[in-house]
Amino acid sequence: MKQEKIMWIVIGVLVVLAAFVLLTNQPAAAAQTGGQGLGAMVGGC
Repeated sequence: MKQEKIMWIVIGVLVVLAAFVLLTNQPAAAAQTGGQGLGAMVGGC
């Protein structure tokens, strides 16, 4: 159950990142933001 919740969080992050890239058209900035978010998420676990 916990693993499923983590999976949904990851999917949510990817969707937000995809929307961010489409809206801003700045892949580098999106990658940096995604890296920070992923690091915070892993650190939180």
